[in-house]
Amino acid sequence: MFVGPEKYELPKPLEFSAEFTDGMVSMRWNQAYHRGIYTAYKVERSADGKEFRPITEDALVTLTNEDRDESRYQYATDSLPNLGDTFYYRVRGLTPFGEWGPPSDVGSGKGVVAITQVPYIINDQSPDNQVIDLTWEFPRSSEGGIKGFDVRRSSSPRSKAVAVNSEVISPAIRTFRDEAPEQNNYYQVVAISVTGEEYKSPQKLSQLIDSIPPTAPMGLGGTVDDDGIVTFSWLPNSESDIYGYRVYRGNNRREEFFQVTTEPIADTLFTDSISLKTLDRSVFYQVMAIDRNQNHSGLSDILELRLPDKVPPVAPVLLPSQSSKDGVLIQWLPSSSDDVVRYDIYGRGADDIRWNKSGEVEHSKDSMFTYSVTDIPEGARMSFTVLAIDAAGLESVPAEPIEAARLINPVKPRVLVTSPEIDRENKFIKLRWSYTQSSVAKYQIYRAKEGETTRLYTTVNGMSSDFIDRQLQMNSIYTYQIVALFTSGARSEFSDKIIVNY
Repeated sequence: MFVGPEKYELPKPLEFSAEFTDGMVSMRWNQAYHRGIYTAYKVERSADGKEFRPITEDALVTLTNEDRDESRYQYATDSLPNLGDTFYYRVRGLTPFGEWGPPSDVGSGKGVVAITQVPYIINDQSPDNQVIDLTWEFPRSSEGGIKGFDVRRSSSPRSKAVAVNSEVISPAIRTFRDEAPEQNNYYQVVAISVTGEEYKSPQKLSQLIDSIPPTAPMGLGGTVDDDGIVTFSWLPNSESDIYGYRVYRGNNRREEFFQVTTEPIADTLFTDSISLKTLDRSVFYQVMAIDRNQNHSGLSDILELRLPDKVPPVAPVLLPSQSSKDGVLIQWLPSSSDDVVRYDIYGRGADDIRWNKSGEVEHSKDSMFTYSVTDIPEGARMSFTVLAIDAAGLESVPAEPIEAARLINPVKPRVLVTSPEIDRENKFIKLRWSYTQSSVAKYQIYRAKEGETTRLYTTVNGMSSDFIDRQLQMNSIYTYQIVALFTSGARSEFSDKIIVNY
C-alpha cells in the first residue's frame, strides 16, 4: 500500500478488447502501461453487464520479459457457456500489496457457430412447367450461425445472380418455390452468417420445357437506295432465349415470300441487294424469330419498301376556276399516276415573273380536287397552275395555267369610331377610328349640326385614323359618320353615329 498526505487511486487497465468466435472469447489488454503497479490480473464475466464474477480462482501472473514489445499485452481466453447469448468481460489488476485496481472498460459479444459447409441444391422440380421448386442441404448444427438463406438466380453462368426471395428465408427452411422462373435458370442458395459472410452453393441449372414460340418481330423499317441496296431493321424480341431471325422477301404482296437468309441471323439489321430493272414499284419483306429450342414465331407484318422512282408523275388537268368576293376557287382533275401523294398550287400576278406557292392538297381517291385562294386583292387578276408530287418527291410538269380574278365586294364593313376627344378650351373635336380592311384609298367624314341634314363634310387620306374638327360653334350638337372608300371603287357602310354636345 502507499502512504502519503494524499489518497492514491490505482489506474484501470487500458486497451481491453474481447473477440468472440465459435464458442470462445479471446481477450487482451495493455500491461506495459502499469508494469510497475500490477503484478497479476483477474478476468471477470457477466451475463447481464451488471454483476461480474471471476472466470478463474487464481489471478493471471504477469511475467517480466526483457523484450518489452513481446510483453506489452497480456492475453486470456474463456469458453462461452451458451452460443447466442450476450456475455460481458472486464479485467482488474492486482498490486504486490494485494490491492485490486478498478475494472477496465467492458467488452461484450456473442459466440457464433462456425460455418463449415456451404448449402448444396439436391433437387429442382417443376410440377406444372410454370414454377420451380428447389430443395437444398445444409447442416442443422450450423443453423445457429446464420441469419437465413437467399435464393439467387441468373440467366447464364457468368451473369450477375439476383435474389428471387423477397425476404431472407428462415435458417430452418430448406425449400423455396420460384413463382416466376425464366426459361433458363442458374440457381444458387446462399447461407448468410450472423456476421454477414456469405456461403454460396454451386450453381444449379434448371430449365422449363419450352413449347411456346416467340412473338412475331415488330417495328420493321428500312430504305432502298439508288443502287438497289436494301437496308432495314426491326425491334429485338423481348424473349431471353431468342436464337436468331429468318428474313423473307417477295416482289408482290399477294405472292408467297421466299427465304433470303441461309441460316438464322443474330442481328436485327439486314442488308439485301435487288435489281431496279423491274416494273415493280416496291419490294416486300417479312421476318420470323426462332428461339433456342427451335420454336418459330409467325411472320411479321409485311414491310413494303418503295423502289427508287426515276419517272415523274403525270400533270393534273386544271378546270375553270370560280371567282367570288372572298377569293378564287381552283379546280383540277387528278394525275393518272398511281404514286401521287399531293398537289402543290402556285400563283403569280400579272406583273410577276416568278411563281409563288399558294398551298398544297393531299392526294386521295376523289375524282376532283379544289383549293381556295383568298389572299388576292379585289379585282386583281392572277394566273394559277398545279403540280403533282409523287412518293419519291418527283414533280410533274405544271398544268396548263388558267387566269382568274377575285370579284370586287361593293359594300365593306363599317368603320369602328371610338369616343371623340372634346376640347372646349382649344375649340376642337377630335374623332378617332380603327379599320382592319386593306386597300383603303380615303375616308369621308359626314357631319350634321342639330336641326340640319347630314352631308359630306371633308375627306382624309386612307392612311389616317383620326380627324380634328375646328369649325365649331359653342353650345351646339354635332353628329358625325365615317365612310371608307377603296382603291377598287368599293365603299364601306356608314359608321355608327357619333353625337357630340359641344
